[in-house]
Amino acid sequence: KYRQDEKLWNHFYNKTGCAIHSIYPLWKIIHIKESQPHIFSKTAYITSQLEYVFEQLTGKIIESKTIASGTGMFNIHTLDWDDDILSFAGINRSMLCELHEPTYSAPLKDSLAEYLGLKKGLLVIIGGADGALNQVGAGALKTGIMTISVGTSGALRLAYDEPVLPESTSTWCYYALNGKRLAGAATSGAGNCLEWLKKKAYKDSSFNYKQLDERASKSDIENAPVFLPFLYGERNPGWQDSRKACFMGLKSHHEIGDLFHAVLEGVLFNLYQCYKALTQITGEPKEIRISGGIENSPFWLQMSADIFGRDIITSGMEHMSTVGAAVLALNAIGDIKNIERYEPGYGKTYTPNAKISNIYNKRYKLYLKYYQITSEKR
Repeated sequence: KYRQDEKLWNHFYNKTGCAIHSIYPLWKIIHIKESQPHIFSKTAYITSQLEYVFEQLTGKIIESKTIASGTGMFNIHTLDWDDDILSFAGINRSMLCELHEPTYSAPLKDSLAEYLGLKKGLLVIIGGADGALNQVGAGALKTGIMTISVGTSGALRLAYDEPVLPESTSTWCYYALNGKRLAGAATSGAGNCLEWLKKKAYKDSSFNYKQLDERASKSDIENAPVFLPFLYGERNPGWQDSRKACFMGLKSHHEIGDLFHAVLEGVLFNLYQCYKALTQITGEPKEIRISGGIENSPFWLQMSADIFGRDIITSGMEHMSTVGAAVLALNAIGDIKNIERYEPGYGKTYTPNAKISNIYNKRYKLYLKYYQITSEKR
């Protein structure tokens, strides 16, 4: 009922950078409050797993602003909990944690330090959200550097000093650190779609990316089926969490390799949709740096360059968010003075093939056609 109220949708989005969608904790909390009030009435604190672990380690009840900005309750302009939204949801501010930058630290409890064999007074850094840490690890807090991560799901991001909130509401805007916001978009389907097809097509769990690349590379690109990668609903750009996946144009002559190709392509088409929506507001980025499980597949990386029509710079590291967490900790203790100047190492750069890019441009138009005819109301 809330999603269908256009005025409410825009009001919440323009305050928080978050749409009215089931991925955001605010709407889960409202659902619990309405459907199970006996549980909500007993609630003392509302927090995330990160803050719970931090409290267990340090005794401090603190919330990282980067986590808070993905709740739907955080004002992306004031960088504080939004009292108007809290009132709407019936949430008392006292139920929420005190907000701090992701570099906030507190000493490990003495009892835990002794139990773990660590020195007393060891600092624990609260840290932040996966996307923000990916941006840090990629050295992309500077203006004009876009990160794309393709793992279980997919996302792309650009760092800005001010909130970026398009009228279309087709992207999101979260807080990173040091006043920086992340304008971006995320997809529900990426590597999880690939895993789904792999399990359906091959019971042998040893089937790997190299074999997948070999199968997909043999596909006739121009005549392959088109895949809409919404096995797990849609986040951006349409926010349709009930949207379904499908293969379009599937014929009896198509092989498993064609289906693999279609899944790889469909995942990237969805991300490219997000890219187009974002860059209409921000303009084209100077660089695109990619990371995640996609780095296990040279074929998929080349496809990304061909679809985006841009050089794609790899990191050589599958878990860039983990690198970002380490960089953040080093910044917190003063070993890295200016986190915005941090530069990681780079892997291979993939350059688009103009001929193949033209084919994908035609197929992207076909994808958009199928996307539109299968669209549902929010």
